[in-house]
Amino acid sequence: MQHPEQEKSETDYIEDFKAKIDWSLAPKHARWWAVDANGQANWFCEPDVAARTDFWLSEPVRAPRFDFEGNWKKSLIERH
Repeated sequence: MQHPEQEKSETDYIEDFKAKIDWSLAPKHARWWAVDANGQANWFCEPDVAARTDFWLSEPVRAPRFDFEGNWKKSLIERH
């Protein structure tokens, strides 16, 4: 067990974790990766407006978890 001041902050964990995401596995238009409350990781693509509609369309695509162990609410990571 680590001493409290040696434990990584949630922010530090997310920053370090970003390097583990293998974007080469993502769909071409994927812009974000995140884990939901059920522990499922997904790629999220930029939304599109469907022809003859007035709403956005964007379906999540299942993704590897890359051993993510953090808070799912902080897991949204943007592709750079």
